Amino acid sequence: MAQQQPVNKFVLGSKELEGKNAEFQYDKGWYSITDIVGEERNVIYKSRNAQEAYMKWNVYIGRKKERPVPENRKNDNGADRGEHRDPGRNNQREKRNNRDNREIREERESQEGWDNRGGRSRENRDNRNQRDNRDRRDRDRGRNRDREEFEDGKRDYQNRRRRRDNRRDRQQDVQQDME
Repeated sequence: MAQQQPVNKFVLGSKELEGKNAEFQYDKGWYSITDIVGEERNVIYKSRNAQEAYMKWNVYIGRKKERPVPENRKNDNGADRGEHRDPGRNNQREKRNNRDNREIREERESQEGWDNRGGRSRENRDNRNQRDNRDRRDRDRGRNRDREEFEDGKRDYQNRRRRRDNRRDRQQDVQQDME
């Protein structure tokens, strides 16, 4: 029986473009894009980088637009040509954000009970103080309860150790008496 050779070549995609066929394939660690016109095969791209090859394939078949490579992005913003961004360019966006933030803040303040003089009303201030005191009291109770449980556990542990040590001492005394 003849041993079959493993298949190392895979066609990952094919598409007909402008009267020619384009083929995207993987062959022994290489990704390639090939144009096929009749019997003629023309490799137009070859790389070991799978991610880059898939991006090139998607651009080539028109599925996605070409994006600049990360190293080139910072150069494409015009800084290398002496063009600097105008700081006033985002004024409309900043104005809109400030307005939105102000509206949100005013709405929150009205819900929290701020009065017309620009401060909290006495009633809401007193309620808040009572709520804060209650929260503080509950927190302190929980801490005290935890501390008491810890102290009780510590005492129990110390008592068990004392009893164990006393038993050992008595056993040693008994052994010494027997000798």
